[in-house]
Amino acid sequence: LDFYADWCVYCKTMEREIFPHPLVQEKFDGKMLLQADVTSNTELMDEFGLVAPPTILLFDAEGTELCNHRMIGNVTVEQLLERMNQAGM
Repeated sequence: LDFYADWCVYCKTMEREIFPHPLVQEKFDGKMLLQADVTSNTELMDEFGLVAPPTILLFDAEGTELCNHRMIGNVTVEQLLERMNQAGM
């Protein structure tokens, strides 16, 4: 679950460079990537206890958040792939 806002520079970079990267696309094969637009509504961020976008939350197949694997701020392709590997994804 990717928390995104129109005013977030890092969010735009991730949307343009990180998520479309071939290695990331390959890693997400068979998985669902959802984007929550929190541009004008932070209620969902409050529900998850988040401060600001970009934040990526990972969930297992049953929908339970893998809390030790939250990614906050600008991440690289390598960091995203490493965190997904650590989460067993």
